Amino acid sequence: MADSSQKKEYYTSLKQRTVLVLERIAGKDTAVEIEKIENTLLKLLPPQNYAGAQGAEVQMIKAYE
Repeated sequence: MADSSQKKEYYTSLKQRTVLVLERIAGKDTAVEIEKIENTLLKLLPPQNYAGAQGAEVQMIKAYE
């Protein structure tokens, strides 16, 4: 997530989801709203490739060294 507006949108959605989860614990039925926000969050982050020479795991190991 390089774009700052995308980061802001992600963290705003994450905060909304957290509030809804807490409300659900308190007894409100917020399952539909939580699912909508989770779908939005999943669409914001593109899938990563973990296999192969250019995979996320290899890149992490190279960055660590």
